[in-house]
Amino acid sequence: MYTKLSPIKKIILYPFILTAIASTCLSVHSVYTSPKTQTTAAPVSEQPTTPTYYATVIGNYVVIYKDGDTEPMLTTDIDIRTLPEADQKLLKQGIILSDEMAINNFLEDYGS
Repeated sequence: MYTKLSPIKKIILYPFILTAIASTCLSVHSVYTSPKTQTTAAPVSEQPTTPTYYATVIGNYVVIYKDGDTEPMLTTDIDIRTLPEADQKLLKQGIILSDEMAINNFLEDYGS
């Protein structure tokens, strides 16, 4: 059942309703336009950068580069001609290695 409001109640009630609607709209807008970042992560400038490494081929031998370096940090005696063709292709494209442990695992796998 609908009850008609008196003019005084309208003067008092309508600004509150309009304020609630405007507040809701602004809240929804801010949720959808705010950047999607994690609050627990440190800013990019404060996060330590871990060097990335990659394995590739020079001549017929596997070499390891540190990302950004122009000279290999390690030249192995692993001849790619002794590896399966699929591995040769991957090495020619470059295999990313995340850290020293990944380098050691890679060398154990390909060196034996």
